[in-house]
Amino acid sequence: MSETPPFDGRSEDELVAHTESLVSLFTAWRPSPPESLDLGGALIRLFGRMARHAVEHVDRAPDRYAEELFRLLGVRPVPPGVATAPLVFTAAEGAASDPVVPGKSGVSAAADDQCPSEAVFYTEADLRVLRSLPVAARVLVPSTDTLADPTVNAFGEGIDAWQAFAAEKPYDRALYIACDALLSETTYPYVRFRFYNNAASAPARWRDRIDALEWHVFDGTEWSPRSASVIERADGRSSVQFDGVLGVRPVEIAGVKALWVRCRPAAALSPGDAWPDLTAVRIDCPLTLATQAPDALMRGPFALDDSVDFAPLGETPAFNDALYIDGGQVFDQPAGATVKVSVTISDWKPAAAPSNDALIAWELRLADGWTPIGYSAGPGASAPASSAGFSDGTARFTASGDVSFTLSGPVPEAAQAGVTGRWLRARLVRGNFGESARIEVTNGVAAVVDATLAPPWLSRIRLAASVFRVMRTIYSEVITAL
Repeated sequence: MSETPPFDGRSEDELVAHTESLVSLFTAWRPSPPESLDLGGALIRLFGRMARHAVEHVDRAPDRYAEELFRLLGVRPVPPGVATAPLVFTAAEGAASDPVVPGKSGVSAAADDQCPSEAVFYTEADLRVLRSLPVAARVLVPSTDTLADPTVNAFGEGIDAWQAFAAEKPYDRALYIACDALLSETTYPYVRFRFYNNAASAPARWRDRIDALEWHVFDGTEWSPRSASVIERADGRSSVQFDGVLGVRPVEIAGVKALWVRCRPAAALSPGDAWPDLTAVRIDCPLTLATQAPDALMRGPFALDDSVDFAPLGETPAFNDALYIDGGQVFDQPAGATVKVSVTISDWKPAAAPSNDALIAWELRLADGWTPIGYSAGPGASAPASSAGFSDGTARFTASGDVSFTLSGPVPEAAQAGVTGRWLRARLVRGNFGESARIEVTNGVAAVVDATLAPPWLSRIRLAASVFRVMRTIYSEVITAL
């Protein structure tokens, strides 16, 4: 209850001053200085003291009458109660465990304008302070596709009341998927998105809903539509394919800047619409490295100049003569990558003529040494088995063509004759490419046998690799507000 305003709020000094002014007005008496107070001044001060007591009684009269009135009504005043206040404890940064505040712990509040002295509060019970604190609150109303963000008032310092089940801001139901490692490439002919869900527990299947999705990518200025074709429908997996390069540009979504692809229902959803939960999202596409020259070519310990025609096995090929090819980035590809070594035969030299039993071993320098990946043999000639994916379209360097093989993993760097690289070797392990001129003696008669040498001569070697990459998305989450 507020205090009753006083009838006369003058202090004792004010009453004395007023009385002195009245006496001076109607008599010849005049106030004396305080240090030489006369009898009249003393009487006036005595009167002021008595008048102040009288004024105090008059000022308190309404309260006394009000108290009596409340007493008649059965209302009795009670003494002041104990003040209560909410106390918030926060665990120190880096705390190893949840701290405990014992009950009856004292907490002081600094003095302010409303409380001139320090106030001390005591906790009512033991309190465990959790190290993890809520940081955000959202209100979602599916029936209207609206969203509210009361975080400031719920967990911050806001003081406004907020409705727990009401929202007005529209939101977009969309799934954003990003995988920079693949979407940043510019050489893939197509890219596929595969969606996995638990078919047994799903109220609806992705295969029945995937046609109802529309797709967009951020092209640097705006979200542009992209056309996707459904290529797979199954209970637990559905896939869409985009032909050509998507042309995605980075944009920040939910605090993450990446190459995002957005999909969302083409039509508005009703509250009863059920979409199955996803268990995984995969992106895959074939990538082809641009055709490039080898980082280095060597025949034995000697470097070869690939700007002119050269003999890969020398002009008189013999056992263990070998061509070394440093594939560089082309050989630094994951398992499953297909490598193509394109060989162009020289136009200025006769075609090579290997013996039918001539055998060329193709070997990679892996971590445990030189490892055979395939063999080039003549028609009908015996040869060890080649690894899966190996083929020699050059027919032992006799025609322009491709030597192809599949990597079991990235080829590690190694030194060959002092040159560090990722090495492929073509080595003559059997037969020949003709013989040198020689002298034969028959019945004591010497005769010169002409040379039959026809070694391979090449004008160019080029390398390329293609790999079908399957990656899990780096970022994927449902964003409910843009």
